[in-house]
Amino acid sequence: MKIRLRLTLWYMAVSMLIMVVFSSLLYFGMKHLLYQALDDDINIFADTIEQSYNPFLGQFEELLFKLESANRYKELYLLVYNRIGQPIFATPMTQYLKLDIPVPRNKRQEGYTVTAPVKNKSLRYRNKKVDKITFRAISRRMSYQGQGIGWLQAALPIQQIEDELRELLQVMLIANVLAVALVGLGGFFLTKKSLQPLRTIIGAAQDISERNLEERIPVIQPNDEIGQLAATLNSLLERLALAFDAQRNFISDIAHELKTPLAIMRSHWESEINNPDLPENVKERVVTDVESISRMNRLLDDLSQLNKTESRQAYRFETLELRDVLDAVQKEIAPLAEIKGQTLHLKAGCPGKVTGDRVKLHRLFFNLIENAIKYTQEGGRIDVSVICTRDTVKVQVCDNGPGVPEADLPHIFERFYRVQKDRSRKTGGSGLGLAICKMIADSHHARLYAENLKGGGLGFYVVFEKR
Repeated sequence: MKIRLRLTLWYMAVSMLIMVVFSSLLYFGMKHLLYQALDDDINIFADTIEQSYNPFLGQFEELLFKLESANRYKELYLLVYNRIGQPIFATPMTQYLKLDIPVPRNKRQEGYTVTAPVKNKSLRYRNKKVDKITFRAISRRMSYQGQGIGWLQAALPIQQIEDELRELLQVMLIANVLAVALVGLGGFFLTKKSLQPLRTIIGAAQDISERNLEERIPVIQPNDEIGQLAATLNSLLERLALAFDAQRNFISDIAHELKTPLAIMRSHWESEINNPDLPENVKERVVTDVESISRMNRLLDDLSQLNKTESRQAYRFETLELRDVLDAVQKEIAPLAEIKGQTLHLKAGCPGKVTGDRVKLHRLFFNLIENAIKYTQEGGRIDVSVICTRDTVKVQVCDNGPGVPEADLPHIFERFYRVQKDRSRKTGGSGLGLAICKMIADSHHARLYAENLKGGGLGFYVVFEKR
């Protein structure tokens, strides 16, 4: 999972947690305040009844003169008992349902939430889904000058409050979903924008290879973590460039230092071959030594060529036609094919314009065709063709030789890799020719690969992207 997606999911999860906590506090806080306000109203009403007690009449004046005619208390559930437990007043609501409200054990017990089934469908504030009505109730004893005068049970329906709380909960749920979605979109956008320098670093790092280590990653914000990462990578590239330069200089120095003594040794042994006093068995060993020296010289030449190919400064890019390069290669290499009685055929259906180094591309195609000549039997055929499309230019080098085992095919462009142990000894190869080809192709941003042909033989393909 990408960092951008992980960060966005983290933003959404944290935002969801915050919204859930905030919404829960808001919901339960609002519920508590509404219930508390309703309890206070009921208690004020109960206090009014208690304070309206007339000891001379033994009655509650609030019940005698006010409450019975008040329409506002039609939804009120109220039962008032005298000191001996006889009901002396009941509102109409008590005729429709019976609430299970505990008898008070002390002066005041309040804050009950009770639910009772209702049979009268015309009652307001009922839960229509389950035909129940929910009340907020109190149960309290009443006294006058320290003497008990009875108790009451009072309740008001809270179904409307619960409906409003349910609507509030739905609104908050929708708001939370929308808020988290907005946070997710905003987090995705901000994360994308914040990680843009990192993507720039990745793109620049992918374009850097051992042949262009002189390039550096742009440092956009040097003081933040991404800028420090870019600076650290640039420092690493500098050390790698120094290491590769040291390696190339070492190879170049070794190749240069070994060529002179090898040339002296070869000259000495070749002069000894013509010595009439030298026995024939010794001459055979001398010839073998001269061949070994020749192979060593070719290896040093290939190492020197490989070393030059790795250096980006050795390339001179220009606009050229591959057909001209292949014509020059064909003229140079045709004698090798004639020696083995092979047919070398070039078919350039288009000029094949690309941007490249003429010398390096000459080396690339020379090595590929030479490889085909070496490993194709006498009298075989090598076909070279140029195919142009709207976006690419492809060069094909195909032979009708034995091909390469499929297990070895992915490794043939590796340095010193040999399909057979004695292959280089028979053909004089060093195992670096195809590695040089691969390096030249990579330097031109071209794709080089090989495939066994269905009818037998091996095909090399170099695909250049038009720019």
